[in-house]
Amino acid sequence: MLPQMNDNFRAFVAPAAARRGAVRLTVGIVVMVLIYGFLTFALMGVFAVLFVPDFTANPTGALARVQLDVIRFDTARGVLLILVTFTAMLAGVWIAILMAHGRDLPTLLGPGPHGRAVRLTLIVAAPLMAVAILSGFLSYDPVPNVPFTQWLPLMALALPLLLLQVSAEELVFRGYLMQEFAARSSRRAVYLVLPAILFGALHYDPATLGQTNALLVVLATGLFGLVAGDVTMRTGTLWPAIILHFANNAVAMMTIALDGTITGLALYVTAVDVTDEATVRDFLLRDILSFGALYLVWCAMATRLQIGAPLPMSATSTGAQP
Repeated sequence: MLPQMNDNFRAFVAPAAARRGAVRLTVGIVVMVLIYGFLTFALMGVFAVLFVPDFTANPTGALARVQLDVIRFDTARGVLLILVTFTAMLAGVWIAILMAHGRDLPTLLGPGPHGRAVRLTLIVAAPLMAVAILSGFLSYDPVPNVPFTQWLPLMALALPLLLLQVSAEELVFRGYLMQEFAARSSRRAVYLVLPAILFGALHYDPATLGQTNALLVVLATGLFGLVAGDVTMRTGTLWPAIILHFANNAVAMMTIALDGTITGLALYVTAVDVTDEATVRDFLLRDILSFGALYLVWCAMATRLQIGAPLPMSATSTGAQP
């Protein structure tokens, strides 16, 4: 099931292979993390100035209040500002590859977009959204959250910011890390599985979800990371992964959100709260199964269209660099 080495992926990794090295990669990751942290803190200061009334009288207290009173998961403004903070992640990876590797951001996207792969992913993403929405309505008795007359104009801001968020994450995990790991190793466990594990681990939140469900979320997001890496490897471009990520997050954050999570922009929320661990566990398992089924459909259609056809064995021998 895991994708094989192919010409699309070789072209995707080629910019990283030109300037690879352990020192470059270490410097790049450190720079990315530092820039991300610094700019996120700077944005918190901007939000404090804009949205905390007594900022000038008590700047330190205002900064402390940003997380509690401004960056809130249950308000539209709070979620929009959370999405804005992903400009820091985007800037971090951009500056990192420029400083450490001497290349520009578009090299992380891969050559393309490949029209057939993007069209195929759009075809698969539409039923992904429809199945997730239908499952939410049939299983969890959603209740209205944001009135439609307010929700619709909010989407003019929310959808571009959501595209920013998913693009930044894909550029880091399936762009930068996957390219750099693949430039150094021909083992799929390194360049395909390791970024997915890191991606899943960053979603671990036992304080909100409980221990068991937190681990299930790590599993679900880790599997999504594998799928995103798979479609990237088959197509040689990040666009299909970005499309799938956008579709998944649009449903979870802006259509039917699990109550007690990120609900500020959701048209509906489930009647089930995140603290109902048994029901949420069922919700997560269904989500994993439905996404897995659609992934199998994508793979079957990609194989039929010969997207990401594997190279001959002589070109994929042990130790061959992509």
